[in-house]
Amino acid sequence: MFEDIPELSNNVELINNLDSAKFRPLMTRIFERLTFDDDKIFNQEEEEKLMKVFNIPNQDVLGDLIDCLVSISRKVVYNLSKPKSVLPQLMNIGMAEEKAVTFAQAWANCSADKVNQLKQETFGLSSSLLTDVNWKVRVQCNQNNASNLEKIKMQLDLELLSNDDDEGKKHSLEFDSDQLKSFYNQLEEIQNQIDSKILQLPSS
Repeated sequence: MFEDIPELSNNVELINNLDSAKFRPLMTRIFERLTFDDDKIFNQEEEEKLMKVFNIPNQDVLGDLIDCLVSISRKVVYNLSKPKSVLPQLMNIGMAEEKAVTFAQAWANCSADKVNQLKQETFGLSSSLLTDVNWKVRVQCNQNNASNLEKIKMQLDLELLSNDDDEGKKHSLEFDSDQLKSFYNQLEEIQNQIDSKILQLPSS
């Protein structure tokens, strides 16, 4: 899960050398402020304080370290990882057990709130809400032979409502038989993914 993070091994070594007592509040703060955007977790003043607290030689090293911790945290949140499953995965990338336990505990303490927060950010105020679904089948016959079906089309009408609109907007999709089967299969795959993620939700 973490192997594609840049400079992972070097930064994990730095993480292992951090003061353990100070690492706990650092991870708590990262999880509290974490988003899926590229916003910085700490401002300039906070980064300068962190350099002093952890005796980090320069801002570039600190930046790489924070980026690594943020990347690991985002993957944990994105995959809805259970705290118990995070621990061995962190140790597999070389993180010391003490640091891995601290990381997993920080995630366990805020996992439910963070998942809810990121759901709101991902499906936030600008999103459209599906309010109504209608469908109809259109049959086109060969003009020379009414009993000979030429085309069968399915029209799906979706009504979407967003906070920017007082009235819903209708969107129509048209499918032939093959397209409809493909669309159905994709919806089924999405539902399977949702069911799988729900089963993986961290327990409170």
